[in-house]
Amino acid sequence: MNLPMWIVWVVFPYMMFLIFLMGLIWKYDQFEENETENKESQSNWQSYIFLGLFVFVIGTGLIAKGLGTYEQINHMTGWFMSLVTFQPEMNWMLGSTWLFKIHGLLLFSLLGLLPFTKYMNYITIPFIWGRQQFSFFKNPSVPSLEMEKDGSEF
Repeated sequence: MNLPMWIVWVVFPYMMFLIFLMGLIWKYDQFEENETENKESQSNWQSYIFLGLFVFVIGTGLIAKGLGTYEQINHMTGWFMSLVTFQPEMNWMLGSTWLFKIHGLLLFSLLGLLPFTKYMNYITIPFIWGRQQFSFFKNPSVPSLEMEKDGSEF
């Protein structure tokens, strides 16, 4: 087993996905506390890097799709599905062209960079809205809770 290839095609994607999940949880928990935070506190260079990387990922994906064969697309899909099912198989990517490899690495880099940009709010706002809409399920005026406060029993 080639260790550098294993790190690039197995460890790196999982690491970027975990960074994304931790950022999602952090933004979700910190949203209500920082609602009045100044929007300019978010640095612009991170957003520019994110947008440039996003354009580059889309570009490499379109070029790879246009130049690639059905077999190469299957290699990329097989590698991604092996990551999703937690049975990583780096041999899928070793058989792909360099353009598909760049596209895969940039895609996971983009995912890892997303929590550090202002664009993470576009992902977290629907969760925040859902939590606010369904907060009536946690109503403290439930009769059983009132009885516990009084100390009375049934």
